[in-house]
Amino acid sequence: MSPSTDNPRIRFDIIAFDKLESSNLFIMQNEGKHDFSEGTVVWAKSQTSGIGQSGNSWVSEDGKNLTFSVVLRPDFLPVAEQFALHKALSVAVCNTLRQILPQRNDIKIKWPNDIYVGTKKICGILVNNKISGNSYTLAVAGIGLNVNQTDFPASLPNPISLKNAAVHDFELFDVLEKILHNIGVWYNILKENQLNVLDEAYFGQMLNFGEKKTYRYHGTELQATITGVDRFGRLLLQTADNQSLVCDIKELTYIFQ
Repeated sequence: MSPSTDNPRIRFDIIAFDKLESSNLFIMQNEGKHDFSEGTVVWAKSQTSGIGQSGNSWVSEDGKNLTFSVVLRPDFLPVAEQFALHKALSVAVCNTLRQILPQRNDIKIKWPNDIYVGTKKICGILVNNKISGNSYTLAVAGIGLNVNQTDFPASLPNPISLKNAAVHDFELFDVLEKILHNIGVWYNILKENQLNVLDEAYFGQMLNFGEKKTYRYHGTELQATITGVDRFGRLLLQTADNQSLVCDIKELTYIFQ
């Protein structure tokens, strides 16, 4: 689906660095010194201290992967609805990878906004926000995608790259452009308040959605079915004994069998 012309798509401006500590951190620390307009993309070809969800580190071999951040100004979005932006970004990246890897039918969004190929993680998304009063003034969307790296540290439990999946190299800039194009499409859909379209795409590609699976919840294994995500981004599940659970990040662990 293409958004209407009422809201022109973002014009992306890519700024490339050979090395940064973190592209998200660079923008957040310099936002007051520089005019980072919406659509500014900071691409770190080497990132020394990448940060993932919940403070986890993002490990990336120099020059092999994509580590970049996109500046967004979602002032149209109520602060309480900010998880809708996470949905739009997840759908954009997931759709891109489905286009790049058409032979794979197992590319999914793992709540809240990781992208998996089968049972292996290929991409992580981290959004840093700035909120002033009731206004959502800045979102810095950091994206780490495994592209051409094939060997990963043993400390990473389940990584995979595009090259692992397709057995050939990819041109990094080409992949970056494809992702940015899709971010523009789905950010516009969000801006036009087409939340039903966004939800259909997010839940339609969500790992384990509507399926009874085994999870670890506060250290205890249980069977449950994912039924949705609330407006705050918390995962909603129905257990096998008909209990309703509302889970924050780190409360629930997926068990892959």
